[in-house]
Amino acid sequence: MKKRLLLIYLPIMTLALEGLPMGTVMYFGNPSGEPFRQTFSYFDPIHWGYADFAPNLTALLTCTLAILAVIGAIRGTKRLGRATVTVAVLAAVLSLWVLITSHTLIALGVSLMLLLTAVTAVLQK
Repeated sequence: MKKRLLLIYLPIMTLALEGLPMGTVMYFGNPSGEPFRQTFSYFDPIHWGYADFAPNLTALLTCTLAILAVIGAIRGTKRLGRATVTVAVLAAVLSLWVLITSHTLIALGVSLMLLLTAVTAVLQK
């Protein structure tokens, strides 16, 4: 039962981290010198406009993972467990890409939480 609760809490805490406005970093050109740095939330649609799809897809997969975890805690079917593992691994891989491109502590926290969620989902299966 503790693994099921952990599998519910981890994606919810990850969503809280992803909602913070300093989760990802984008650099914009400045004609008079150095490029300037601006931070955004994982849910900010500006990523789509600049072809940086990983933060938004990570947030979408984390939302899906949270829904699957809640349904899995209620029903607990084997097919749902496989789907949870698959979504957790995909979200963890995408979050590592965000960590490589953003270099923020929030991106590190999101990556660690999603990796821990993927491990917990595999162990629960």
